[in-house]
Amino acid sequence: MKRRASFLVATLCLAGGLLSPLGAATTATATQLAKVKAAVKLNTVSTAIAKGLSLDPLDQPNQLSVFKTCSAIGDCDWSNGSKGANVVIMGDSHAYMWSPAIETALAPYHVRVRLVWLLGCPVADVKVWGTYSNPNVPYTTCSVWRTKIFKRIASYHPSAVILTERTYDTYTSQNVLLSNHDLVSGLEQTIRFFTALKAKVVVIGDDPAHPNFLSPPQCLSQHLTHATSCAVPVTGAPARWQSRSPLELQAAAAAGASFVDTVPWLCAANRCPAIIGGFGVYQDWSHVRAHYALALAPVMAEALVPALGLKH
Repeated sequence: MKRRASFLVATLCLAGGLLSPLGAATTATATQLAKVKAAVKLNTVSTAIAKGLSLDPLDQPNQLSVFKTCSAIGDCDWSNGSKGANVVIMGDSHAYMWSPAIETALAPYHVRVRLVWLLGCPVADVKVWGTYSNPNVPYTTCSVWRTKIFKRIASYHPSAVILTERTYDTYTSQNVLLSNHDLVSGLEQTIRFFTALKAKVVVIGDDPAHPNFLSPPQCLSQHLTHATSCAVPVTGAPARWQSRSPLELQAAAAAGASFVDTVPWLCAANRCPAIIGGFGVYQDWSHVRAHYALALAPVMAEALVPALGLKH
């Protein structure tokens, strides 16, 4: 019972990087929370932000300088000659999305960070229906890839595995959404595969969706003096679009992983503004813009470094 209580305290302290083990708000995270709180009331889109969204509507991670030291975009290896411990980021496009922040956060600790990801393929061990090119067929490539990647990651002898995925708008058969039970069970199964390798596992929670494929950059361009119209709620979305981050926390707690709650980095008062701290936040209905993700590297570090037990 004592071990279980200690784990829950550690998980809650790490969620979103909100608290240190002593319960005090950490510097970068506290600053970020203040920015989000202020952004909820922001209405005017600055000229600089409007111009940036117009010039670069698809702000992708591979545009960042951090990716110039990466071996490839699909399976990225930020080894930089390091012989340190292997840390693997695995997931779908959300793993790609967060990878610049994670690599930047962990770079001072001389670990070897690898990224393995497949578009639209969750880390939870579940069958997926529909591909981006054809929504009416099973996504068999996903299951095959996941099995191969499990074996490849095991061959790296990782000290840690960081998992992240999209939990909304995912189907398991024609017109059947991935159930809560299958999500939790599938994620637990994946976590346990890696903990059996003696790797520390961290789950980075999902971010809220913009229902019906709403484009925040397009919305902002149409609401230059009323940016709050482009904010989305954390809860209350239709089932298809509901982020299931709390279920990821549930799975992490049950299977022995740490959990990082990204929602407080993006949302406050049940609203997720489209502009925070001078940045356009979202690239599209599901993804955070690369430059905004990179700006969160200090916050990511405050969440990940204690979870991974890293020291300088």
